[in-house]
Amino acid sequence: MVQKIVGVAVFVVFGLTSVAGAAGVGWMKDGAVSPPFVAGVTVADFNAGWNAGGFDVLANGQVVTQMGADARLYDADGTFIRTIATRPDATGYGSFVRVDPTGTTVYFGKTGGDGDYIYAAALSDVNGTASEVAELTGNFDMEFAQVSSVWTPFATGLHTGISTGVWLVDLTGADQHDLITEIGGYSSGLAFDSNGRLLVGSYNSGTVSDGIVAYDAVDWQAWIGPANDVADASDLLTLTEASVYDIAVDDADNVAFNMNGASSSVAWIEDGKDYSGYGGFDYDFAFAEANHWLTQADATGDLSVKGKIYTGDFYNSEVGTVETPEPASILLVSAAGVLLGVARRRK
Repeated sequence: MVQKIVGVAVFVVFGLTSVAGAAGVGWMKDGAVSPPFVAGVTVADFNAGWNAGGFDVLANGQVVTQMGADARLYDADGTFIRTIATRPDATGYGSFVRVDPTGTTVYFGKTGGDGDYIYAAALSDVNGTASEVAELTGNFDMEFAQVSSVWTPFATGLHTGISTGVWLVDLTGADQHDLITEIGGYSSGLAFDSNGRLLVGSYNSGTVSDGIVAYDAVDWQAWIGPANDVADASDLLTLTEASVYDIAVDDADNVAFNMNGASSSVAWIEDGKDYSGYGGFDYDFAFAEANHWLTQADATGDLSVKGKIYTGDFYNSEVGTVETPEPASILLVSAAGVLLGVARRRK
C-alpha cells in the first residue's frame, strides 16, 4: 500500500524520465537509469505517522494494518474506522497482515519479544482479542493459494539460522508446518498470481542472487509433503539491483515489488512484456530515492494501464502510494513536451 514518500520528484520532458531529490538515486549508470523509469508515475501520501507492521488492501479500498499490537481498519482515504482486535502479546514487532480469501478473518504476525507468532481475529470484531494460531520463527509474510481447490496459507519464515524458507503454515495451533522451498538469506515477501505461480524475494541469499524466484504451481505443489526444494539460479524470474523486501501481484498479474540498497525503489514486471535487452533486470522502475527503508507492499488495479502500489516506509513512519498513469495521459503529455508527475511528500 502506498500513497506517500518524502522529497520525491519525477520529471518527464519530451517523454524522457529522470529522478531528482536525493543523492544516489536511481542507480545511475553511464548517465542512464537501468532499468528505465516509467513516465508519469506519481507518488503521494496515504497515511503519515504509520510505522505499520504489515497491511492488506481490501477489494473495497479499505486497509487493514497492524499498529503496535492492534489490527486496525482504515477507510480508503486513510481515515481510522476501528480497532479490530489486539494480540495478547504486545512485545516484538509486527510482521504482516493478511485477510483470508473469504474476507472474514484477519491474520497478523509478530516477531521478537516473547516469541514469533501468528494471530487471528474475525474481521468484523470490534476491540476484540486476537487468538494465537501458530508459532513460526522469523515469520515475515503470508499469502493464500489454492491446493486441490482449497485455500491454503503459505508464509515465509526462517528455516535454519538466517535462511528463509516458504512454508505451508499450520494454523490449527499444532505448528506442523511443511517446508516447501528454501530460498536462503534474510526474510522476504511472497506472492501468488492468478495461475498459482509462487513468487519469492531473494534477500542476501547465499544460494541465489538478489532477485525474484518463481515457481509454477505444478512444481511447488509437488513439494508439499516430505520433499522440498532448494532454490538456485535457474529459478530466478529476474535479477534485481538491490535486495527485494516484499512482492505483490495486481489484478492483472503484473508483479510489483520494492527493494532496499543504496537507494530504495519500487518497480514492477508487466505481465507478458518482452524485457529482452534489459540485461537480466527485467522490470520497470516507478520510484527510487535515498533516505527510505521500504517495507511491506500491496498492489491494486492494472499497473500497465492504471494501478497503484502501496508500500510502507520504516524510516519515515508512513505508508505511501505509487500510482501508474493511463497510457493515453503519458502520450498526450509527452507529445506536448511538458513537465509531468511532480509529487512531493510532506515531512
